[in-house]
Amino acid sequence: MSWQPFSLHFRQQYEGGYRYLDRCGQFMLAAVDALNFIPSETKPTGAKMEIPEHSFTANVDTAELIATQNMPESSHFFMETCIGLAELTEEHFKPSRIVKNGFAAKFFWPIPNADTLLATSLKFGSDHESELGVKLGLIPTHKRINSSFKSGSMELEVALFPTTLENVTTSRQMAGFRTTSVIKRRSERFNQAADRIKLAPTHALLLSVDLMEDDPPENSLAQHFKQMELYADTLKKEYSVR
Repeated sequence: MSWQPFSLHFRQQYEGGYRYLDRCGQFMLAAVDALNFIPSETKPTGAKMEIPEHSFTANVDTAELIATQNMPESSHFFMETCIGLAELTEEHFKPSRIVKNGFAAKFFWPIPNADTLLATSLKFGSDHESELGVKLGLIPTHKRINSSFKSGSMELEVALFPTTLENVTTSRQMAGFRTTSVIKRRSERFNQAADRIKLAPTHALLLSVDLMEDDPPENSLAQHFKQMELYADTLKKEYSVR
């Protein structure tokens, strides 16, 4: 058994992105043509788009771009798509400044039952809880580890904790016999999302790795993502369940 990918996340915060109010439609059309997205929700306050066969969602408004992929099969696909979205944001909204970039990854380690899960969480970090339990006359049941690290403009947030994962299902779509080929293809793509969802175990340790950078330099997203992956690899080894 080893750490398995649960989700990938990207967030870019910017200032002066008010051209979104005038050019959101152009941005969405470009995302459809260039990155194979499907528009799923459009509102004056924001737009949501999906690549359903990859469980990839993106949200954008005047202040930020957020992207998430559940049960990713390829981290390279996620990184390239996020870079493509950021380039479209720059092209169409022309924000005056990128305030912050962030990449995060979550991994899960399946544990057979709740009692074993809680006991396993106590194996990591210091033995402070056991010592404190003696003083309190209580027995520690489980532990959550939260750590923060900083170097220059980079900040790393790490969390390790036991959790119960909810199995999420997606309903399938049925295209009518008189629908157009475009609608049929759209339904097929959303059904691929329903087919690819993997049922996560009920109980698992969850490892969250979140790397953020303030005032990032231009064209730094690929390097940022790879650095997050390097930190994640180190942490997965450090928190390997034995």
